[in-house]
Amino acid sequence: YDLADILQFEFEEFPVGGVYNSLPEYFKCCLPDYAKLDAFVRGTGDGWTLDGLMDSILAINSVLVVVESLQDLGNMNSGFSDSDWSLIEFGFSMVYVVDFFCRMLVLSWPEYWSDAGNKFDFVVTWTLFVVGVLWAVPFVYIPDTWLRYFTILRLLRLLRLLAATERFSFICKCIWRTVNAGKEAAAFLVATVYFQAALGVLIFGGLVYDGNEDLEDTDYRDANFDVLNFNDQYSGMVALFANLITAFVPEYYEAGVAIVEWKPVAIIFWVFVYISGSLVFMNVFVSFIIDIFCALIELKAEKGIAEQESESLKQKEGKKQLISYHGSDDIFRKMFMDDEDDYARVMGKYSKASGVKIDLSK
Repeated sequence: YDLADILQFEFEEFPVGGVYNSLPEYFKCCLPDYAKLDAFVRGTGDGWTLDGLMDSILAINSVLVVVESLQDLGNMNSGFSDSDWSLIEFGFSMVYVVDFFCRMLVLSWPEYWSDAGNKFDFVVTWTLFVVGVLWAVPFVYIPDTWLRYFTILRLLRLLRLLAATERFSFICKCIWRTVNAGKEAAAFLVATVYFQAALGVLIFGGLVYDGNEDLEDTDYRDANFDVLNFNDQYSGMVALFANLITAFVPEYYEAGVAIVEWKPVAIIFWVFVYISGSLVFMNVFVSFIIDIFCALIELKAEKGIAEQESESLKQKEGKKQLISYHGSDDIFRKMFMDDEDDYARVMGKYSKASGVKIDLSK
């Protein structure tokens, strides 16, 4: 790897092992053997795993959520009252709490918290548990409408079922990596819109208002587009955003020519906005995003940079290394370089120009 690759790695080291080993012996007698429990939680053993068991419970939970929703919205008689459903929801919350404690027996807190899915599960699980406890307390009243909102929150917990599917997880990964790889292009597009909006404020600022006779009998006024104007910078950016996603809004052009005294100025402005914004920058941005997605499709079958590097690291006794790669160089190489020879030629020129020797074989 070159220096730019190395600087985009992030290494974390944390202890392996939860609170099981620190429990008193009389507690351990009530629990399974640590090796079996570790294999069950981490999913390294044969047979049932904790993730598989929780996925099955979530599947049952999703079916019950559908039945409850049909009873609430479709007036279907399921034989359960609102109190019965609340009791069932509280029971599932207790199961999710047990899942958390099982994981904490084996995983240390830094190891547990290093996973984004565990963070999501932690927040949702304990929120639902606290609401369930408050519902069970006699002197605390929770309106039924609040319970419906927390049912929606419980539905988010079911996203874990989708995350277990390869296609869904790949799409989420693509979206995340596309945002990271395309943020410079997006920033350039926003800067372009900002500059165009500032220019629009100088030309059209303050000219769109109720009672302006120049806007009478225009499609701009008839379509109620007068809320999209250049009276301030941010209103202008919103108006130009609508223009970008629709390629061109002729009502803008009509109103711009109608309200300014020097008509050629408005014509030049909207031609400039159309060519620079819609035809050039927007198309470049969309093409760039499509190229990133195509590169990610090609990289799907290959191991990621962080994955390759993790295989070369040895786990220390009682410690675990978490390696994350925050760069997008692998995507850009797939987009702009045909093969590794192109990369070698580019890095060879950089090495010769900078005087820094780069060993591409490592």
